[in-house]
Amino acid sequence: MEPLHLPNSGNSCWIASSINALRSLRNFSEGVPLESILGKALNQKKTPALELYKWCRECLHKGSAEGKDTDPEDPAEFLVTLFDEEQIPSQCFENTRTKTLQCSICHHERTMVDKEKILIVSQLNPFECKPVQQAIYREFGYNIETYAPPSIPAPQVSAEEAVDTIRDAPTDQVGDQLGEMWWRCDDNRIQICSILKRTSMPYILFYTARDKRCEFPEESSKAPQIQSIAPRDSVQIQCEGSCNQPQKHNIFVSNYETNKALIVHITCPQAMELGCLERTLLDNNQIPYDLTAVLCKVSMAGNCHYITYRRQCL
Repeated sequence: MEPLHLPNSGNSCWIASSINALRSLRNFSEGVPLESILGKALNQKKTPALELYKWCRECLHKGSAEGKDTDPEDPAEFLVTLFDEEQIPSQCFENTRTKTLQCSICHHERTMVDKEKILIVSQLNPFECKPVQQAIYREFGYNIETYAPPSIPAPQVSAEEAVDTIRDAPTDQVGDQLGEMWWRCDDNRIQICSILKRTSMPYILFYTARDKRCEFPEESSKAPQIQSIAPRDSVQIQCEGSCNQPQKHNIFVSNYETNKALIVHITCPQAMELGCLERTLLDNNQIPYDLTAVLCKVSMAGNCHYITYRRQCL
């Protein structure tokens, strides 16, 4: 499905970037009724821009004082309010976080289950191997083995051959070892590009469970081994064990079950080469999730601007 062409009406980048990213997730887009304004935007090439703009603003500002909000529009906030809408079929994003609460005195344990549709991590370390996987593990309090990317011997070519290869390759594909191409969606400007050497600030990542209808180049996706689990937080609650009185309970994330799609929101984005992002994540059951879109934050003259990189299927 091609990206959405949405003219920039002065403050529409948060809409265009969000819709273009959601268009990459068939499990979601195909479930939205075609007659709705969102369904038209997700499943058709042409959408009434003004009608879409008004609908998205109303959705974003629901619940704020008098229906208005003075803060700049943000695509992450828009997705949160969108998925809370009853008429939006967002079940494919609903993940389950199972937490164990352990009494600090008698070590009695109880289990709590939370549902969430966006997984939030603080930041990515651009110098780590598999920065997304490691950021998620840190969010869960998982201590993992130290590991490094496998070393791949450089091909032996002559200087003349190297020069010929660079000269003959399309400008934006030089160095793209994965053989993949992306759409760069910036409001109404759409261009085909490679992201391997592009530097930007990834803000929201969109992954989908591997789908035979849309195949991507495979990436080595072996996940690191979890060595131990550290508490993520603590709470003072009534102990149901031998203490039988209010005690501090440490909170551990014992399991995380993903659904058909996974959205990862980085609250403190920083500039990094987009080629460092994993194209494949593995859930707890070793099911692969493929990266389909990267929504990036861009600073322009002191203001925030948002663009999306949509991955093209083979």
